[in-house]
Amino acid sequence: MSPRKTVFGLWFLMVLSCWWAPAVLAASFTDTASLDAALKDAGNVDGVLQLTPPGANLVLTGPVGGSTDGLSLDGQAGMVLGNNTFRLMDMGATGLGGVANIEMSNGRTTGNGGALLAGGLSAGIVNSAFRGNQAANGGGVYLSGNFNGGIRTNIHFDRNTAAGGNGGGVYVGGSFSGGIRGVNGDAHFDSNTAGGQGGGMYVAGAFSGDVSANYFADNKAGNHGGGLYVGGDFTGSLADYAFFIRNSAGYQTGVGDGGGLYVNGRLIASSGAAVQGAVVQNNTAARSGGGAYVGGGIVGDLIDAQFVSNSAQNAGGGGLYVGTGGVSGRIVNGNFTANAAGGDGGGIYLDNGGSVGGGIVGTAFARNSALQGDGGAVYAGSVRSGIANVDFSENVAGLRGGGVYLGADGLSGGLVDSRFFSNQAGADGGGLYAGGDIAGGISGTEFTGNSARGGGGALFAAGALSDMDRVNFLNNRALVGSGGAVNATVLGNVSNTLFSGNQAGGDGGAVAVNSVDTTIKNGFFLNNYAEGKGGVFYIGTGGGSVSLTADADQRTSFLANADGTKLALNNSFYIDGGHVDLDMGRGAGSIFLYDPLTIANGSISTVTHDDGGDGGYVYWGGVNTVAGAGTAATVRFARGHVQFRPDYVLRAVDGAMMKVVLGGAVGSENLAMDLHDRDPGLAIIDFTRAGAGSSLTLGSNLAVVAPRSLLPQVGKYLLVAGGTAAIPDQAGLDRVNGSITESHEYKARFLREGDNIYLIMVYTPTIGGTVTQNTQRTLPTLECFLQRTHTGQDILSGDAFDRLKADLGSVPPEAVLTLGWVSLDTHRRVVEQARRMSWADSRAAGPAPAEDHGLRLWGGYLGSFGQSAEARRGYAGYDADSNGFVLGLDWTLGSNWSVGAYGGYTHTDTSFRGINADAESSSRHFGVFSRYAVPQGPRFTLDGAYSRHGNTLRRNPAGLGRSESAFAHHISSVGLEAAYDLTFLGRGRIAPAASVRHIRLRQPGVTEHGGPFDTRTEGRHTRFFTSMLGASVDYRFRLTESAHLTPTLELGWRHDYGGRRLRSVASFTEGRMDGGVCPSFRVHSRPRENDALIVRTGLEFGRALPGGRDWGLRLSYMREERRRSSDDVMWAALRVTF
Repeated sequence: MSPRKTVFGLWFLMVLSCWWAPAVLAASFTDTASLDAALKDAGNVDGVLQLTPPGANLVLTGPVGGSTDGLSLDGQAGMVLGNNTFRLMDMGATGLGGVANIEMSNGRTTGNGGALLAGGLSAGIVNSAFRGNQAANGGGVYLSGNFNGGIRTNIHFDRNTAAGGNGGGVYVGGSFSGGIRGVNGDAHFDSNTAGGQGGGMYVAGAFSGDVSANYFADNKAGNHGGGLYVGGDFTGSLADYAFFIRNSAGYQTGVGDGGGLYVNGRLIASSGAAVQGAVVQNNTAARSGGGAYVGGGIVGDLIDAQFVSNSAQNAGGGGLYVGTGGVSGRIVNGNFTANAAGGDGGGIYLDNGGSVGGGIVGTAFARNSALQGDGGAVYAGSVRSGIANVDFSENVAGLRGGGVYLGADGLSGGLVDSRFFSNQAGADGGGLYAGGDIAGGISGTEFTGNSARGGGGALFAAGALSDMDRVNFLNNRALVGSGGAVNATVLGNVSNTLFSGNQAGGDGGAVAVNSVDTTIKNGFFLNNYAEGKGGVFYIGTGGGSVSLTADADQRTSFLANADGTKLALNNSFYIDGGHVDLDMGRGAGSIFLYDPLTIANGSISTVTHDDGGDGGYVYWGGVNTVAGAGTAATVRFARGHVQFRPDYVLRAVDGAMMKVVLGGAVGSENLAMDLHDRDPGLAIIDFTRAGAGSSLTLGSNLAVVAPRSLLPQVGKYLLVAGGTAAIPDQAGLDRVNGSITESHEYKARFLREGDNIYLIMVYTPTIGGTVTQNTQRTLPTLECFLQRTHTGQDILSGDAFDRLKADLGSVPPEAVLTLGWVSLDTHRRVVEQARRMSWADSRAAGPAPAEDHGLRLWGGYLGSFGQSAEARRGYAGYDADSNGFVLGLDWTLGSNWSVGAYGGYTHTDTSFRGINADAESSSRHFGVFSRYAVPQGPRFTLDGAYSRHGNTLRRNPAGLGRSESAFAHHISSVGLEAAYDLTFLGRGRIAPAASVRHIRLRQPGVTEHGGPFDTRTEGRHTRFFTSMLGASVDYRFRLTESAHLTPTLELGWRHDYGGRRLRSVASFTEGRMDGGVCPSFRVHSRPRENDALIVRTGLEFGRALPGGRDWGLRLSYMREERRRSSDDVMWAALRVTF
């Protein structure tokens, strides 16, 4: 015996009288004969037999036994050993008191009880070991009756064998009470074997008491209960540090259940939880319950239960099998990982429709599998009180429910704050399968990367699916079936929910349902796809109603969804045979239905937008289709704002009946036409293949609105392709025209030609509610163009009207003037950078005074990579980028005087925003300057400069052919700058400065031929002054004796005096119109803002060379910001001084 056992034995004697009262020390024994005599001595009734001396090892020469009732055995830390040829102790049917402080090993018999056979125990076993014993039943201990008092503290049943029967370590023929309770895990049943049941321990009747701080490890049973077998109810708890590890059941018969634990009856919590903190790991059952099998159900909670890597090879419940009755309480904070079942329920199996009555909370189910059955992690008839904060990850089912399978009673109590990640099902329900309803709502939950070969990549409900809020469905797949994310019979409300990247091999890329009673609020549906019908929603024959809505400042969006049908590209909704009422836009938010819907196969459906004054917007796009004879749909826009996307089409095909109502008689019925980039020949509403009864009704109070952000728009657009549909005649259209509410600076009216209805849009910009001069002049000509018939004139056919807006936005005077400003800015940038490279600006930072040198050469790259101006009312903005170089030299004439000259070249590309025009400019620059500078004092610079800018303007007005104009800008200027250099900290310099420049621009007249107009832009010769106030600061950091690094920062304000006068006037005359049918007009360009803020930063590295020479590398960046325009300039230059 170990020293630890010796010490514990002394302690045990002190409490012996409390455990075995009344305790009578009847006798001691020292050898086989004295022990056998004491066991047979009737005078030792209820006494205690002690091995003497303490710690002695008694090797028996033969079996011992007797019939003295109530004896207790105290080994005093000693050992009683056999030689594997006989049973050590045989008390027959006599009951013992207790066994303590003894090891009994190497007993062997063909009967029962290899070490000890008795009728029962009344005071349990403590601080003892039974090792290497063998018998038919009860390899270590066989009790034909009851076992009371439990098994406590420092217990070992190791390597015992019940060769053909039950109870490899312990056999109890009656009931067991008192529990198995170790201290710090010192109660062990290790490596015991039973050919029948209970590899570690067998209890034929009921078991009461907790099991804690113990190990059932590496035990095996030929039938049930690899670790522990209980034939009746288990009343107590599998408590903290109760370990069932590497046990197996059915190793001989192949039909064993309960690899770690088998309870034939119920597992009943006497107080607290039925399972609390137990660890069941790496156990195997040939049939059900790889970790544990409870045949009669669990009464109580499972808290902190750990079921890991258990296997039920041929049936259900890889981790836990629960029979009739299910789990009455909760499953809380558990861990079911890597369990496997050959049947159903890789993690948990609840038989006979059993339920989890208290729900599942805070538990993780990961990598469980039921490869031949349902429920990769959980198989149950129902979960009644919900699932909350549960993680289902990478579970696999060969059939239904990769994560969870629920039967006909489904889920009640809701699904909250949970996660289903990468679960797989061979049939339906990759994440969750419910054979009935899912009730109580789903909220705060994420379904990501789940897949099902059948329907419902994430979730399948054979019944109704209740409301969902704050749920994400990401990248789920139904490989063959329908519903990439969700497949349900009935769908409830959906709010604040994301469906993205879901796919279905059948119908419904995101959702497939038979019927709907659904409000979708603040939803986002992105990039879902179905091989069949309905990129987002497939709604079957059950029909119902769907309402799309959004809260204020929120939206419900359908973007980039698609299906495999040929009826429509990027289909979101497919309504297949049922009657569905689709209500769009009740609420203060917006609906972005960029993907279309399809109504087919005999559906009778209505689509309505009536926001009831809530102010919501609907943005609708795609090719929307009503298809098939017998299919009927009514699309009605009653009240609110609807904006049709450029690709929007509503059409009826294959004889379907379609009725369309635009506007109504009550309130403000706004119809927003987004005509930007729209093909004018593409019908917004298409009746050409519609069936009988189709019609269009225009409300008597209709507002046609063009969004400000898409200005300018103008043209003749095909609104309705009539076919055989009943559409209004021109008289009816004129009545509508008379009631159109015009806004956003547009005039709109409807025109009927044959069976078609056109929408005529004319842009009428205003300032302060007043039509501008340019609009007053151009409007008659534009209206003339728009009202003309096609007779003899190709100019109005095709997409000409789509591009008439380009002529209004890119009128030549604006384009010519824009290039004038680009040329002026380029001229000033070259002059200012050349001035900064001249001698005096570098001398304070350089390694030697300017007076010590004569000639200096310099040159650099000049790039403007962000010159831009915003679009303004009626005119396009622009973006310009230029690249070039400047080379120069300067010469010192005296101590403070220097002169210099420079030349350069730049190339500029200008693109106009929103119009069909672009330009390029090639510029040459020349300049001279003279400078007087006193070190650490005043300096003055006088310079003159000239630039020639050759411009080429290319346009395609109205899409009727390219035109090109070539012209030049000549710019000359004279400037004077005054500054004062102040030093600080020895090597720093602050230089306040002011400058003024007179600029002369010569802009020639420009003639353009082509398009519907001939244009002549008048030449302008403009003179004006520009001034600048600012200051610069730099500091020279001395790196070595000959090298320095100088950062520079400059802030300034520029003002152009008279710059707003720089503008042009163009005359428009008839070009390709015969006989001057439409009048000519004149327009004026608009000036630019006079004030600009300038920020310039720089960095120069310089090094002195032998002989008084030096060189330097300068990098600088400038930002010039004006109202509605800006300019970014980068400069890199190298100077060498001789």
